[in-house]
Amino acid sequence: GQFYPGIAEELRAAIESYTPADAAPEAVLGLLSPHAGYTFSGPVAGRTFARAQVTERVVMLTPSHNFSSPPFALWTGGGWQTPLGTAEMDQELTSALAELPMVSVNDRPHVPEHSGEVVVPFLQYHRPDVRLSVVCITASAGLEDLLAFGRAVAEALTGCAAAESLVVASSDMS
Repeated sequence: GQFYPGIAEELRAAIESYTPADAAPEAVLGLLSPHAGYTFSGPVAGRTFARAQVTERVVMLTPSHNFSSPPFALWTGGGWQTPLGTAEMDQELTSALAELPMVSVNDRPHVPEHSGEVVVPFLQYHRPDVRLSVVCITASAGLEDLLAFGRAVAEALTGCAAAESLVVASSDMS
């Protein structure tokens, strides 16, 4: 529990404390979520996720604090384990993203990274059956790379089965 409580009941209670009870979730295409210890990021993340309908399929885009390449590293190492359970990997979408020319199948940038780990419990709280495709974006991705990647992800989402999707970008917000 470096960033959030390590016990399921405590983690659920923490997320509930940050989640306004009167929020009306709306369908959104994407959202920006902070990543830090919940003392700092929890109130903003709680209000953000409470107002968005979390879909079963989520593309999570995370920055890398430790690696400078490859520009786009796709996680293929399986589900993401938290005290709330395992958020499974979306096999169909992950396979589609792996086919993109700018994407590298590379778990290394994800392993020491907290920027996705901090977001996953909020996704699980609002959608226990959430399935993830996670791309870690490094400092070597330039503006043109990012624009091309965004278009390619949109195309990949369109080409996958009819499941609704949500894009979640994790940020330091600094």
